[in-house]
Amino acid sequence: QRLEAKAAAERAEHARLEREMFIHERAMEEQARREMITEQVEVENMEMERLAAEEAAEREEKEMERLERVRIEPQKQSEEQRRQDEAARQRAVEREKEAAAERKKMVELERADKEKLERLELERITAEEQMRAHKEEEMAI
Repeated sequence: QRLEAKAAAERAEHARLEREMFIHERAMEEQARREMITEQVEVENMEMERLAAEEAAEREEKEMERLERVRIEPQKQSEEQRRQDEAARQRAVEREKEAAAERKKMVELERADKEKLERLELERITAEEQMRAHKEEEMAI
């Protein structure tokens, strides 16, 4: 009877460990899924920011070309027009500085995201190794 009770207790403990492992595996899968979704959203946001920066750069380039055309023909412009164009040139220079700062920021964000992805991959591998070790312990029991 004692042996049967001990065997029943071991089976119950084994079943409990299996349930815990199952719950842990599901939690890890859910966490991985959430992280993947978060990463996808971050990548999409970065892409949208990159596209916006490119569009701004294109608008800026067109404005610079227009200003260059205006600069080439200054004798045809009134003094007021020249002042407006100079102000527009100054704004274009400022926008170009802002666009350069935005591009620098994007490079920093991409670098940070790459580091985060590497860290998450290491965490995933570590979790898999821990789960494998736990399963091996269970099998040993």
